[in-house]
Parts: sequence; C-alpha cells; structure tokens
Amino acid sequence: MRKIWILFLCLIFVLGDFSIVLANNLTAKEKNNIEIKYEGEPLTNFKITSGLDKKIDYTFDSKRTISGVAENNTKISFYTYVKNKKNEFELSDPPIELIVEKSGIFNKVINFGLGETKLVIVAENNKKSAKVEAILYRMDANIKKELKNNLLPEQKIKSNNAVH
Repeated sequence: MRKIWILFLCLIFVLGDFSIVLANNLTAKEKNNIEIKYEGEPLTNFKITSGLDKKIDYTFDSKRTISGVAENNTKISFYTYVKNKKNEFELSDPPIELIVEKSGIFNKVINFGLGETKLVIVAENNKKSAKVEAILYRMDANIKKELKNNLLPEQKIKSNNAVH
C-alpha cells in the first residue's frame, strides 16, 4: 500500500509540473499577440484583421491602417495616448470614431508621433462591447538610416540583390 501511495504522489507531482511547463512554454510571439477584452456582455463578432497583431510593436512609420470586421452599426472608437512629463499616458487627440456599415468591414488610418503611443480600440453595439489595447513605439527615421548604413558589406550586397 505504501508503494502505491508513493507512486500516486510521484504521479501527481510529475503531472502537476507538466501543466506548469506547458503554460510557461508559450513563445514570445504568443505572449505578444493582441487580445480582445470584453466589458459587460461580449461583442463577439468584432475582430482586428490587419494593422495590429501585437500588444507591443516597433515601427519607423508615422501612421498605420487598422482594419477589421464587426456587425453592422457597430461604433468603433480609436483612442491614442502619449506619455506626459509624469510618464503617464494621456489622451493625445480626440477619439476617431466610425460606424461599421452593412459590409461589416472597417478600416482607419491612425497617425502617431515619435516615441511610445498607446492605442485603444473600443467597439460598441447594443450594450455589447469589446476593447483592444496595444503599445506602438515609433522610432526616428535616422535610426533606420544608421542601421542601413552600418550593415556589413556582405549584408549590403544581399539586401541590394533582394527583389522588392
């Protein structure tokens, strides 16, 4: 009986650790994927289809086109926040709002400045809502030029021969 008890405890220990290993084996990409959060009754047919797929993203671009799908008459609001002198996010511009039409498809170009910008997208329809949040880091174009100029010679040759 004692051997069975020890075997049982070992089995629980091994299987218990196995689930922890699975939870910690998420790739960095999986941990950085955007997620839709629901407040109140969920708006389940809202989805971002392009332009925003990570919680944290780095870019040299000053704007981004965000596309998605939602039910007809869904109000989509885009909020952009920048950090103030106290290093806290504050709303940088009035929200950009649109109403999804019968096609169920929406897209909007969002402009943002240098540095860290928090983008919050809220979808609302008939007391149902959903929200997506992401941080965009826009880097100066001079950094891009510097990186391009400091490539090793063989890397420059490869990049110049690449088909664009």
